[in-house]
Amino acid sequence: MNFICLVQQGSTAEPVRARLEAGLKQLAVQQFPGAGDACAFVWMEVAAGCGFTAGRPTKAAIAAATVPAGTIKDVRARFLGGLCDLWVCETGCSLDDIVATAFDEDKIP
Repeated sequence: MNFICLVQQGSTAEPVRARLEAGLKQLAVQQFPGAGDACAFVWMEVAAGCGFTAGRPTKAAIAAATVPAGTIKDVRARFLGGLCDLWVCETGCSLDDIVATAFDEDKIP
């Protein structure tokens, strides 16, 4: 599984990122047995002043993950709910400040 995490510059310290990665690996193993061994993470930062929500500087983050092709809706929803819960717990952000998505791995070039 692959994770791309798009965060605002300076909003997510290295120890928080490490805890998020560990938690996301654990979540992947719970929902998709065997997936945790092959998790890869890419962190991208949006420069200060370059991200906006409703016309104002944002604190929002995007966490995009690949999941096994054909993952059913219930499993996908459980995985995304767990991702959001973990993100809120580890970062202290509002649930409104995390956008989570899960793409079928065969849809990503």
